[in-house]
Amino acid sequence: MRACAIDDELGLVTAGWGDALVLGDEPDRTSLLERDGTVFLVRWRWAPSEDALLSALYSALTTLEFAALGMFSTRPGVHVLFDSALPGAHVDADKSNALAVSLAVPRLSLASAAFQPSSNICALVHRLAPGDTGAAG
Repeated sequence: MRACAIDDELGLVTAGWGDALVLGDEPDRTSLLERDGTVFLVRWRWAPSEDALLSALYSALTTLEFAALGMFSTRPGVHVLFDSALPGAHVDADKSNALAVSLAVPRLSLASAAFQPSSNICALVHRLAPGDTGAAG
């Protein structure tokens, strides 16, 4: 239950092969977007629907002001995002309780940005980008 010790929006715990990325704080509904080799973890705060949130966000990705959070070291390949309350050995990426994403490189820069284009859409967006991307967008 090391993941439960993370008391921030995003944190790392050491795993035998690198780091495990932990989405802390609230158990928000989460979606994945991939764009030009970059992965965006979209944590819903509120929105009328997933389609409304993602369509508003997709066109705004290049204008978001991301705050750099450090680096994430891992193994390239398929990674699974799941609720830390679930035993990892019982998570199946093809089921509704997990999301799968393929990471091509072993080192990714981490950054986060708030997204609230209107009063009925709000999300926290975490960016995992290859290399040392510190710039916005």
